[in-house]
Amino acid sequence: MAAGIDRLGALSKAFEFIYKSETNGEYFEFGVYQGVSLARAIKANVNWQNKTKRSHVNHFFGFDSFEGLPVFEKDDHLAGYGVFQEGQFNDTSVDLVREKITVEGLSLKNVALFPGLFSDSLSSSETLDKLGESVAAIAHIDCDLYSSAQDCLKFLDGRLVDGAVVLFDDWFCYRGRPDRGVNKAFADWLSGSRYTATEYFNYSWAGKAFILNIDVEA
Repeated sequence: MAAGIDRLGALSKAFEFIYKSETNGEYFEFGVYQGVSLARAIKANVNWQNKTKRSHVNHFFGFDSFEGLPVFEKDDHLAGYGVFQEGQFNDTSVDLVREKITVEGLSLKNVALFPGLFSDSLSSSETLDKLGESVAAIAHIDCDLYSSAQDCLKFLDGRLVDGAVVLFDDWFCYRGRPDRGVNKAFADWLSGSRYTATEYFNYSWAGKAFILNIDVEA
């Protein structure tokens, strides 16, 4: 398991895997905030396109309420743990994210942003129409909460291709407890899915990446 990888390095490694394993799909990000990670992902993809003269990822889909964290549900609380708060990370907007991408000298041509709570936007007919049959080669989940991660994973079920990389920025939050946060959400979702997950690497202080494969027996 790799050590000493920061968030930028994590995205670079994810794209390296996609290109070296010739896995086709798109990039889905849940929890865009101010667009830093989204811009880094686009840049990483351009780098690998230039290196390989191939393109395995062509579109970037970003989902965020752009109003901060939602109202917490029961499983989003942990006694004495106040790292996350309702409304936190609300200092952002769709325009701010677009500006971040263009300031980095990157194109918005194949970038689509979907504002709204995950519980609403991920199931809306407008979202589903825009996405069509798009599938995910990389899913970057940075949504902090159990309830939000559940919404994202349910949405991704059936969209994740064989060999997709899934990154969780907040895996070791909630003091690293497996019964809280995205850690619990992933375990709950995986137990009822047709996917198997292989731990790929840890990154930053709280992140973990997995490679997902489709269970051909399912």
